[in-house]
Amino acid sequence: MAAVLSLEYRLAPEHAWPASVDDAVATMRWIARGPEELEDVLLHDCKLDYANLRGASLRHVTFSDCVLLDTDFGGAALESVRFEGCALQGTDFSRAEMAEVDLRGSDLSALGGDVAALRGAIVDSSQLIDLARPLAAAAGIKVDDGGD
Repeated sequence: MAAVLSLEYRLAPEHAWPASVDDAVATMRWIARGPEELEDVLLHDCKLDYANLRGASLRHVTFSDCVLLDTDFGGAALESVRFEGCALQGTDFSRAEMAEVDLRGSDLSALGGDVAALRGAIVDSSQLIDLARPLAAAAGIKVDDGGD
């Protein structure tokens, strides 16, 4: 797997030195800090380890066949975001605001954080079965299968 970032920067003679260097440095700072906003983006066959998307705004973003390990969406605003065939291991959506977030077909069995934060997400029935115990616990429901 590889990530590719295509950087456009200002060129001379239209832009004086060090405009191109300033653009490159700004991009590196953006990568290190994490994006504040992603819109109309497709991420395919990617792996995000410990990515910080806390408080970011994501609109019309698709993650396709990605592995997200301990990715932090805490407090993020997600609108029309799709996770197609993704593994969301330790991924945290705590305090995220979701509208039309489609998780169908992704592995949610090892989510991190509060599963009640999935309000506004779309899941399929098999995922709902996987989420039943953590959702019951979040709602204060005790599940007793008849044991002592």
